[in-house]
Amino acid sequence: MAITLGTARSPGWQGYPPHMSDEDYKIWIRYRQQIVPIALKLYFDVGVGGTSNTPPGTPDYLKKDWLRLTQKRIDVLAETADSWIIIELRARATSSVLGRLSVYGKLWRDEQPDNKTVRLIAVSDTGDKDVIATATSMGIEFVVV
Repeated sequence: MAITLGTARSPGWQGYPPHMSDEDYKIWIRYRQQIVPIALKLYFDVGVGGTSNTPPGTPDYLKKDWLRLTQKRIDVLAETADSWIIIELRARATSSVLGRLSVYGKLWRDEQPDNKTVRLIAVSDTGDKDVIATATSMGIEFVVV
């Protein structure tokens, strides 16, 4: 397995991230000013996990595509001087956001390119008190914008 970072963007980049829904983009626009001051680089649609075991008979030129299709996707990955911040954007976030972040965090740590601290942040337009309390107990930051 491998991490697929994609293109590094400067913290000031204001383009439309690849594969981001309109709903998530609205949340990103409201949240980004909180991460930009500490970020060195931003990555979007980052692939983690997946399988390199392609179906029998898969041509070599399609094997990279197979990995990308089977990977889980981190919405936003911010690199700071001392950490990697995995950010999941979710409108009306439910407990499923915690599961996603837990999986992304584990898969990132399995292949992490360095020993920086890893932070997990759920960003939503709403805050369910039970989800927020559970996030806190799991070491996941929960931000409502």
